[in-house]
Amino acid sequence: MKYVDLPNLALVTSNHFDLRVDCARAISNVEIQASRAASGKDSATQLRDFFLACANAADKAAGGTGTIAATTS
Repeated sequence: MKYVDLPNLALVTSNHFDLRVDCARAISNVEIQASRAASGKDSATQLRDFFLACANAADKAAGGTGTIAATTS
């Protein structure tokens, strides 16, 4: 994944560029792992659950219920 494909968080955090690059790198890594072996899908699932937890926490901070996305773990 390319970091430019992710939303720009410049108004949210001062380290927005690093965050975008790190997220894109993590996504690329699990895409590669998942394409090579079944165990790579476990890594992809763990990363998905991490991002879902982030989304739920952000939703709660924004006044939501914190359950916009269901985690599987």
